[in-house]
Amino acid sequence: MHIVGISCGIAYPAANFELREYYLQALNRVGLGGIIVPPPDLPRTALYESAAALAGRLDGLLLSGGGDFRPQLWGEYPHSALDISQLARREDWELELLAAFAQRHKPVLGICRGMQLLNVARGGSLWQDLGERPDTFEHWQAMPPEQSSHWVRCREVLAEWLGAEKIAVNSMHHQAIRRLGQGLRVLAVAEDGVIEAVGSFKPGEFILGLQWHPERLAAENQLGIWQALAKYMTKN
Repeated sequence: MHIVGISCGIAYPAANFELREYYLQALNRVGLGGIIVPPPDLPRTALYESAAALAGRLDGLLLSGGGDFRPQLWGEYPHSALDISQLARREDWELELLAAFAQRHKPVLGICRGMQLLNVARGGSLWQDLGERPDTFEHWQAMPPEQSSHWVRCREVLAEWLGAEKIAVNSMHHQAIRRLGQGLRVLAVAEDGVIEAVGSFKPGEFILGLQWHPERLAAENQLGIWQALAKYMTKN
């Protein structure tokens, strides 16, 4: 069985590691295993060595959802709408994980916040709050995550995996990609123009980011995403 490392958050003040089980369930549906890789309590200079050790042992990386990012990562001051307390430890760790897995050509799937991390790591930027973006509808739905709230149009390989160019997705984010990161292609866009999926699939590379949460949707076509990840691991 191929094993995927899954990043997680930290819930303060109790300092509990935080991850919903739906990610692991989605991996299990396509025959993959998962192991949580929480941020270690190490100096910043020692993080890459730890991340590299994991990348050498695991078969892929899943960057999970979560909260806001420090806008200093792309050269901006924080917006008043942001909650960026206690973020550095997780961000630093996930950036090192991403670098280590990418260097070894291991597949990476970023979901919601994870997609935004993929973009920031490649020199892109985010809207600190979608309220600043003109002509944007609400992307934080009131209904449960198991229900979809808006449509996206998919392109290229993502449309093939999902079996459709237009799909309904859930939506639980107030930040989104503003400037696209280097080497990433836009693979899905919402009806208001917000980027909903990005990827890079050069030879020996599988990097996919989704703004929605496919692990929470029951629609059968969402399984195509997880099947594509499993297929890449089997071939490589």
